[in-house]
Amino acid sequence: MLGRSGREEVKYRNVSGQLPPGRSLEAKEAAHAYQLALAAIGPLAFGAAGAPSDRQTLASDMISRYQKLTGERPSINESRRLPNGDLTKNLTEQLLQIRTIKFGKPPNLSGSAEFAIMFAPGKVESVTYVSGEKALQALSEKIKAAPYQVEWPVGSQAKILRRAELSCFPTSGCMAVLLPPDNAIISQNASQH
Repeated sequence: MLGRSGREEVKYRNVSGQLPPGRSLEAKEAAHAYQLALAAIGPLAFGAAGAPSDRQTLASDMISRYQKLTGERPSINESRRLPNGDLTKNLTEQLLQIRTIKFGKPPNLSGSAEFAIMFAPGKVESVTYVSGEKALQALSEKIKAAPYQVEWPVGSQAKILRRAELSCFPTSGCMAVLLPPDNAIISQNASQH
């Protein structure tokens, strides 16, 4: 059995980014991808009463794969203190950061609007204004040109529809947050750009 200092050393090695012997960088990246996917599913990933949903079944499979890869149970809301005293972002915060695009301070724009974004491999295929402050529709081309962290398997021709909520404030500027894929349904009357 490990004493307190032994447990702290093992925990430090695991959270400090050092890989256990025999683990590759690809394994570390795969483990992080599983963690982010579980964070996207949310609390349902870690069990709820009743019959398991498709999401819970998927989460259970991801947890098993993560455990096989790392030997540990994933934790999505854990922050760690760095040597300089700062706290790391937990996985939910990391996911929000990945899904957020900042556009600076366009003059005379404020309010919020929703857009649908169609992603194709390597590009944004289209941006559709869905609802909200009409003046923000002028940012459609900026939304289309923004850099997004969306990846596809090699050779895939799949398209992904995501909804984004754009918010603009006179003091802090504009930012769009990609909402979870479950929220991507759009009406037939939305205008496309």
